[in-house]
Amino acid sequence: MAIDSFAIRAFITIAKSGSMSKAATQLGSSHPTLSRTIAAMEDELGYQLFTREGAGKSVVLSPRGQRLLHQAKLTIETIDVFNDIAEQLFDDTTPKVLRLAIPDLISDEKMAGIVANIYKHWPSIEIELSQPSIFEGYGLLLAKKVDGLLAMREDALLKGIVIEPVGNISMSMYVHPQHPLALKDKVQTSDYTPHRLFWPKTGANDTSRLQWETWSLKTSYTQNFRQAAACAMQGLGVAPLPDHIGRPLAEANQLKLISLGTQNQESPAILEWMSLESYAHRGLMNFIAAQMVEACSN
Repeated sequence: MAIDSFAIRAFITIAKSGSMSKAATQLGSSHPTLSRTIAAMEDELGYQLFTREGAGKSVVLSPRGQRLLHQAKLTIETIDVFNDIAEQLFDDTTPKVLRLAIPDLISDEKMAGIVANIYKHWPSIEIELSQPSIFEGYGLLLAKKVDGLLAMREDALLKGIVIEPVGNISMSMYVHPQHPLALKDKVQTSDYTPHRLFWPKTGANDTSRLQWETWSLKTSYTQNFRQAAACAMQGLGVAPLPDHIGRPLAEANQLKLISLGTQNQESPAILEWMSLESYAHRGLMNFIAAQMVEACSN
């Protein structure tokens, strides 16, 4: 006999429940059918899978059955994944490739968690990740080179784009621990004027949308917030950073959070998930937006 997936599922279910009758109920089968299935499986393998303690008593895995159980579970997991892929392979509601542009507005760990959840629901999808600047991300989205973009709230009217608010992130100002602003007790807005600020272009039209835009006479745009942090760590100037980037560096004494004399020490930045109105797989984009909401709330 060839050991089929039903026999393997029966073996796993009996091992878990410790009862032929309970396993039969869970599998929608009968006690005699499962007994014959396991007996045939044992004949094929040449060893016992269970120790039977008598009528009405539980069945217990044999030592060899115990060793086989883990491999049986892996086999069923593989079969289930194959079934999902086979069902989705020719499903027009599922794209073959999903291209996501996710700047460093959220941590890599949160990004990876979102990707993992997408794979759980759509295992046949090939996901392509990129981390452009927010400004570049708009261009990629409009050129249909990515399917979805995480960005900061845009003041300008964006036609043809579906925008889903997904939450807030905290941003603060950071400098090198020996920077002049780090040595002041309370920093006023005017104190930034002679110092260079580093941050990425965060708008769709080649400008930044951060509230600190007018605080300094000197601005250097970076590819991303991590580059801005690196410049600040060299003592080159000030960087407004998402706290998932800035706080670990401050805790390591590589940067210092500026103590402001205003109420804007921490400023929430509103994040939005964007996709083109013409994108065919709206349910998938809604799912990703929901995942982004969860990531931003934790």
